[in-house]
Amino acid sequence: MAPEVVDRPRQPAPWVSASLSDVGLVRSRNEDACIELPEQQVWLVADGMGGHEAGDLASHVVVEQVTRLQPVVRLADRIQQLKDRIEAANAALLAEGRHRGNNVIGSTVAGLLLDGRHAVCVWAGDSRVYRLRDGRLHQLTRDHRWVEEMIDRGVISPDEAQHHPLSNEITRAVGADEALTLAVEMRDLLPGDSYLICSDGLHGEVDDVEIELILKEKRLGDACRALVAAAKRNGARDNVTVIVVQDPR
Repeated sequence: MAPEVVDRPRQPAPWVSASLSDVGLVRSRNEDACIELPEQQVWLVADGMGGHEAGDLASHVVVEQVTRLQPVVRLADRIQQLKDRIEAANAALLAEGRHRGNNVIGSTVAGLLLDGRHAVCVWAGDSRVYRLRDGRLHQLTRDHRWVEEMIDRGVISPDEAQHHPLSNEITRAVGADEALTLAVEMRDLLPGDSYLICSDGLHGEVDDVEIELILKEKRLGDACRALVAAAKRNGARDNVTVIVVQDPR
């Protein structure tokens, strides 16, 4: 008997990506780290907290934990596993901080997980995820910063926040508190979308209009190089890390 032929739904092609991390023009050490896991459809940027001890260690601990992701099928399980890995990094950094005399060794994190019809953002701090759809750029994450909370309460305006003394003070970070609260948001995923994950070394130097233009005009590695170059033209006072994720079709 001939083997039965079974038609199965064609799986969408994995999304493709490129990344670039640069020390910038002022810092002597790169405290950013990033990881691309296209086989898992997971991408992540971590930014070690400037001014704290061992920021480069912090970001690399986050990335190292995420490399331990295992293949799972259900979206809910994939999200939970990513959160578990980041929370494991939180525990490791807290332990290392205690070992070093109760120093804070922390990192922001912004991750993107794609799954069929869904794009999931997981983050803490002010590293960001953006989406480019139909030529329009949209910030999917919301910074965990003191000034954002003051804007929400009506204490200051968005314009005032840009020049506020606490403009760079974040309220959440991996390694900062025993109980890490990760933000998670799910959005619809459409063919033709592009995504950008970046540290504040990019969005702190380059406005959304220029970021949008670069993502519209360039693909993958060229887009990464153009984004970092734009940050450098504007001073690149911090490390700059970007990941661009695009539909392969």
